Amino acid sequence: MADYHQTGMYNEIESLLLAYRERNNIMYIRLDGKNVEKTIAFIETKWKEVLPDQPFSYTFLKESLNEQFEADEKRGFIFTLFTILAILIACLGLFGLASYMVEQRTREIGIRKVFGANEGIIVRLISKDFLILIAISILIAVPLAYYIMSNWLENYVYRTNIGLILIILAALLTLVITFLTIGYKAYQASVMNPANSIKTE
Repeated sequence: MADYHQTGMYNEIESLLLAYRERNNIMYIRLDGKNVEKTIAFIETKWKEVLPDQPFSYTFLKESLNEQFEADEKRGFIFTLFTILAILIACLGLFGLASYMVEQRTREIGIRKVFGANEGIIVRLISKDFLILIAISILIAVPLAYYIMSNWLENYVYRTNIGLILIILAALLTLVITFLTIGYKAYQASVMNPANSIKTE
């Protein structure tokens, strides 16, 4: 018989001794997936012939194995939900901060435009400070996230590895979300009429 997980997917495959008993009231039957209801009815008939004093009840091993991971699936859903919520809150904060910065630098932006600064220069001017702060936060967060996730994955015998590509993609996604969040406000500032922006002071 080939090795199989007798104690669940969280543990390694261990040695197992199978003892034969004539009056065993537990049976494991492999089905081919065709005519399942008829097959179960046939098994029940034979069960009553062999073990008339034992009640017939059955479960599918696949369902029992899947139940092991229900808690992980629920945790994954909750983490995903809170991650999306945290990103939305962070984006609102960034947008508010970008709006405040544009208000504070309205006159400077107007003067720069008068001296020939185009939209790209203004957008870079406003976005640069935010992107530098996000880059610093990524450098702080990556080692912490890697350490925490590595410790968490040690609870599983069969686990995925946290690769460099995954970290780079997460960092790039963070930078893109940041740029898109503040980009709108930066673009608004870049197309503002310099005469109006200078008059605000």
